[in-house]
Amino acid sequence: MNHHLLKDFFAALALLTAMQAVAADWIRKQAPIMTEWGEKINPGKVWTEYPRPQMERSQWMSLNGPWDFHKKDDVDLSYMSSPAVFSQKILVPYPVESALSGIMDTNFEENTHATFIYRRTFKLPKSYRDRQILLHFGAVDWKCAVYINGKEAGIHTGGSDPFCMDITPLLRTEEEQEIQVAVTDPTNTGGQPTGKQTIHPGGCFYSPVTGIWQTVWIEPVNKSHIDQYQVTSDIHAGTVTIQVQSGTPTATARITIKDGRQTVATLDGAKVNTPHTVKIPEARL
Repeated sequence: MNHHLLKDFFAALALLTAMQAVAADWIRKQAPIMTEWGEKINPGKVWTEYPRPQMERSQWMSLNGPWDFHKKDDVDLSYMSSPAVFSQKILVPYPVESALSGIMDTNFEENTHATFIYRRTFKLPKSYRDRQILLHFGAVDWKCAVYINGKEAGIHTGGSDPFCMDITPLLRTEEEQEIQVAVTDPTNTGGQPTGKQTIHPGGCFYSPVTGIWQTVWIEPVNKSHIDQYQVTSDIHAGTVTIQVQSGTPTATARITIKDGRQTVATLDGAKVNTPHTVKIPEARL
């Protein structure tokens, strides 16, 4: 065998062994009812689908999988400087109370005044260099502080909404990166909207959902990029009004409207953060 191929083989084998060792630290708990998908879950391939139904970009990286985990007995969202305290593994993005998380912490009342801290490391591909790096969370219940390499990236409050942070200034050059997420959740003792979550589940009310419970992922973007967009239709006028949101106010967008592969309308040089109305010929509902 070619010595270069042999070297690549052993490098891949070492990486696979390391991944298996990390995943092996996660232990699935047994819930009262388990599905076949829960029984067959692969901790190395959790929620591998692209996380967003729109604005799909070709480059992105999932951070789902086993994370280091630590529970503190007080409410404190500060950074945990010693990695040695993380004695457990949690499978992201399953909530602390769930069997698939590997934690299955059902001390609901106690948890309202505790802090759950997540930690993992990651390396960015070389193709991400000189790009803006966005860190996305599908949802974290309820309040969380995010740290990159020991520095605060931001604080978010709200258990059901997705949020994003630009972590570019906090990244190290060509090194392993560390992320920590500290979470607190008072559930129905804190006054925030909780739906049917309660620390005393029963009847039509169910147990709390705490911590990271939606997908976590990273994507590289250009300095000028689309943050989001809104489309509002007017059936009677046969138009759509489109507003492209961007943090670069001087940028312009090219808007293309298609019916399948056929282009039916275009608009070049559309100012961002401004609504633009486009006529759709022979619009179909």
